[in-house]
Amino acid sequence: MQPITALSYNIHECVGSDRRRDPTRVAQVIRDSGAQIIGLQEVHSDGTGAEELHQMNYLARATGLQAVSGPSVERRNGHYGNVLLTSCKILAVTKSISPIAAENRAAPSMRTSTWLAKRCV
Repeated sequence: MQPITALSYNIHECVGSDRRRDPTRVAQVIRDSGAQIIGLQEVHSDGTGAEELHQMNYLARATGLQAVSGPSVERRNGHYGNVLLTSCKILAVTKSISPIAAENRAAPSMRTSTWLAKRCV
């Protein structure tokens, strides 16, 4: 069985240190990582504008991965929070919000075929 690679990445709404919003650049980093399971933080998914503004859908399409949303905040123009991307077969999804935090903290989780000792594709 091949090892599974995971990546955790705070994408800061796809804004880089150069202050440019560039979801294409973020997608390239994800693809270059070769990870099969990716946990993204600070993802803004705006359903009211250009395709690239719905960052979860754009990144899933651009990387060829499946997405699981874990919004922490619902906004007038979409939602904001965490996203899981994976190349593995998703068997189940659960979502929870921490009741302890001063602001909402979402925690999406998924059970994939990797837990059944099957290889990710």
